[in-house]
Amino acid sequence: MFKGEVEFRNVEFAYPSRPESLVLRNFNFRVTARHTAGLVGTSGSGKSTIISLTERVYDALQGEIFFDGVEIRTLQLMWLRNQMGLVSQESVLFATSIKKNTLFGKNDASVEEVGQLGIQMSEDSIAAIQSGQLVESGSHDQLIQNMYRPYSAMVQLQQTFMTNESSSKQEEPKSSQTTEALRNFAQDEPSHNISKENQHYHSDEHGTPSLWRMMKMTAPEWKQTLVGCVGVLCYGVIPP
Repeated sequence: MFKGEVEFRNVEFAYPSRPESLVLRNFNFRVTARHTAGLVGTSGSGKSTIISLTERVYDALQGEIFFDGVEIRTLQLMWLRNQMGLVSQESVLFATSIKKNTLFGKNDASVEEVGQLGIQMSEDSIAAIQSGQLVESGSHDQLIQNMYRPYSAMVQLQQTFMTNESSSKQEEPKSSQTTEALRNFAQDEPSHNISKENQHYHSDEHGTPSLWRMMKMTAPEWKQTLVGCVGVLCYGVIPP
């Protein structure tokens, strides 16, 4: 029966792309069964590498890794990984249902197991901390109902930020003057729909401006333009 004891003995490892740079050197580590351990370190110190070695994504160059006293390279790979549960720091949701995303982690899960997992996820307790003090706690459904509390306000701010970011990517102003005008307008009239202002701005455009108009617009930078033209002429007369 699998208990869950993990032990690293004098493990050395370097990634195949950088064999000269050891990530782990004479690394020793032991977690007894039914105990929780935390790996703390700076970015690139080898925390994710230890998990990858535990799952046998890679094999150690030297040393041994044991599960319940058995060297992991002697264990069947599928069985070994079926004994683990891994939640990465950058989880990915595929463009399908939550049920199918759940089944990616366990293909043979029953409908009852998927439903039970959904219940557990919805019952997760959320703690809202403000200025170092616990101000409220509960599930997402409970906390989101009170729109004047910190958790609900944080969610609303996030949604507003995402909406504004999406709108700005769809339609960008074509000059800094327009951007500044829209910003000032939004401050004076926060309830006004900025997208309508952008539509009005684009409707006032009248095709491509003439060359003479472009020269007038760039007149304040005539010194830089002159230096650039002289440089181009000098470069053009140099023989190859």
